[in-house]
Amino acid sequence: MGVGRAAQPLRYTRPMPSNVQNFAASEPALPDRWSAEVEPQLAADEKIQAWLEIDLDARLNFAAGLVIVTDRRLLARAPGAGGWQEWPLRAGLALNHYDHAGVGALELVDENGRLANWRYTLSRNLAALRVISEFDLHRDSIVSGQPVLRSTDDICPKCKAPIPPGEDECPICTREETAAPSTWTLFRLWRFARPYRWQLLSGFLLTLAATAAQLVPPYLTMPLMDNVLIPFQNGKPIDWPLVSLYLSGLLGSALLAWLLGWLRTYILALVSERIGRDLRTHTYEHLLGLSLEYFGGKRTGDLMARIGSETDRLNIFLSLHLLDFATDVLMIAMTAAILVSIDPWLAAVTLLPPIDGMVLRRSLQRARAVVRGAARLHQHLSRFVATPRSARHLAEQLIGALRRAEVGQVEGGIVMGIGYGLSEEFRLEAGRPVTDRFGKLGLPRIAQMPEMISITVTDPHPDGPYGAKGMGELPLSPTAAAIANAIYDALGIRLKKLPMTPERVLKAIKEKK
Repeated sequence: MGVGRAAQPLRYTRPMPSNVQNFAASEPALPDRWSAEVEPQLAADEKIQAWLEIDLDARLNFAAGLVIVTDRRLLARAPGAGGWQEWPLRAGLALNHYDHAGVGALELVDENGRLANWRYTLSRNLAALRVISEFDLHRDSIVSGQPVLRSTDDICPKCKAPIPPGEDECPICTREETAAPSTWTLFRLWRFARPYRWQLLSGFLLTLAATAAQLVPPYLTMPLMDNVLIPFQNGKPIDWPLVSLYLSGLLGSALLAWLLGWLRTYILALVSERIGRDLRTHTYEHLLGLSLEYFGGKRTGDLMARIGSETDRLNIFLSLHLLDFATDVLMIAMTAAILVSIDPWLAAVTLLPPIDGMVLRRSLQRARAVVRGAARLHQHLSRFVATPRSARHLAEQLIGALRRAEVGQVEGGIVMGIGYGLSEEFRLEAGRPVTDRFGKLGLPRIAQMPEMISITVTDPHPDGPYGAKGMGELPLSPTAAAIANAIYDALGIRLKKLPMTPERVLKAIKEKK
């Protein structure tokens, strides 16, 4: 980081109209809905240093509250409370922070125990960190009698969040300002595509041939018009052998284009799935070699997304989007070549105006789309307000969507439980993973799953926001136990180790005899 600058006391260089607006240099102003309530609580020379707007009450229902740190005390108004609480900054007073399952918490404690506790959603975690930082700074200043010192090396100059020890950049600002990866990054996939280079080459040749076959009908339409239809309009009889030849060419080119397109799609989809498989396997093997410290600092959902959804995006890009892009480019190039071969001036008149008017056309299309969207929204809202039947229809659609999501969660939990109970096993030998591929893990397949019927009994949870609670965990937990009970009921043996594979069932039967 280099040599740090000497820490300077905090100074204000411009007057503030009110002590409600007299914040630390980087702290945003209070929302207007709180300013009128906070101002009577502050002394004339008291300055707000940081604040946190609470959005959850003690039962985790959505409710509004506020926690403020000034230069001399901590002020708070709990959600649903009628008045304000205050705690002067002193020795032994501490503000702790923790989070769990998407809910953050601030806990005020002293030598005798907990004094107060506030909860909030993690979208407000940055403001909570600011509150803790300012609380510690001004409490230490009051205890020591020294002015507040702010180190520019430990605090981000933009968001004022603490920079972790040993880091040169703020992790929050760096994450927010990270630029989108360059398109050239896709060329790094070549090492995974190299084993399938001949399949990719055949897919490209099929794409070229399919695009050429799609251009045959327009090319045959011109002599059909010139040699058959126009002479027929002038009184000449139809040359049926010539018409049959042209129509056979049109039909054959259409069938050939369809067949080549199907083969191209099949080959490239197969290659993309294999590349995705190799990517997932490589990522999985790489994760197995990382330290426990790495996994301790990462969320499980992020790691699963790296292996699952992100590789699926690459598969979709390789099998659909890249294919469509290549087809469009070849179509434009071949069309331009055909037009130039017919008449260069005709090609120039046909191809150049669309290029010149492309930007204007896109702008007009976006404007029309916005206007049409606004009109449709107004129409739907008018119907919704005017007719109770529309309201009931909308409510039925929403309930149906929620029901489908609910059934998906339940069935997914059951499938996970069946996998844990019957087949999934991560094996280690001498401290090394033997299960180094997804194919060895024993994941259940769709064809192996029994019919599942979901019956829901609505029971709002008292501690969840608006009565919400988890859905996937409920069917997951008892599934393996239910399988064990079924084995006991059928064979009279009790298995207590997962998964309950056929080999372990057979071994338990032999031991019982």
